[in-house]
Formats: sequence, structure tokens, C-alpha cells
Amino acid sequence: MIIRTPDPDGSDGVIAEIYRDDLDEDGFVFSHTRAMACSPDGQYLATLGHDSRIDVFDLENKKQKYKHEGHTAAVLAVAASADGKLIASGANDMTARIWDRKTGKQLAEIPTGSFVYSVCFYPDSRLLAIGDNSSKLYVWDIKDRSLETYDTSGRITAL
Repeated sequence: MIIRTPDPDGSDGVIAEIYRDDLDEDGFVFSHTRAMACSPDGQYLATLGHDSRIDVFDLENKKQKYKHEGHTAAVLAVAASADGKLIASGANDMTARIWDRKTGKQLAEIPTGSFVYSVCFYPDSRLLAIGDNSSKLYVWDIKDRSLETYDTSGRITAL
């Protein structure tokens, strides 16, 4: 099956503008996007591809704000906190990471025993759930910086 991307010139909206800029500047549209998370307030978009970085875009100004480059292997999951302050990511380097959305600074690196397939903030943004390939569910308390581990019956590919 061949998947064709839409013509950027025939598209509209913020995301189309971001990709149109890629086309204008680089001569092609970045097609590596594997997953994305938008902040609840619609101010930013975090995307990830088949590499070890996370790109964060300012949607109001239609510009890339920064790149998170702390992971050492392919990033598989990304999530935005409900309060809009944090971004979480999970990767094949067997870590989940938490980033400050405004500064781009890494706030936490949470080691797991396997590839991290999914990350999800609790609605109050106080806890981060992390699912991995080894049938473990991890819950990270952001304030206390503590980790609880739960055994499950299979790998956790979505939360």
C-alpha cells in the first residue's frame, strides 16, 4: 500500500503551516512523525519520529520552539500534561523522561526494565503512568520523585 501525503499548498491550519515551512525551507515534508501530543490549551504540539528526539512546536507562532534530545534510542511515546506544563516521553533506551514545556529542560529520567511503549499523565498532572515491554506498569509521582511498579499480564502498548 502506498500512502500519499496531502499537498501542503492545498491544506490549511497550523499543522499545515508547519509542514509548508518544512517544504519551503528543506524541499521536502518531514514524514518521520510517529506520534504527537497537543497541549490541552492548544499552545504547543510535541511530535516524535523514528529517531531519539522530540520536536516541540509553538502553534500560535507556527515555529519550532525546541528539540528534546536526551533519549539515546528511538522515542516511542509522547504525552502532554493536563495543566500544559510538562511533556513526557518514552523510548527504546528503557527510560521515560519528563520535560518542562516552557524551557525544554529535562526534569526527570525514569529507568524501566524494557522499551517504554506508552506514557500518560493522570488528569491532575501529579502522576505519570508508564507502560513497557516487560509487562510492567510504572507510576511516577512527579512531586515526590518516587516510582511504584505493578506486574501485569502482558506488555503495555497504550495507556
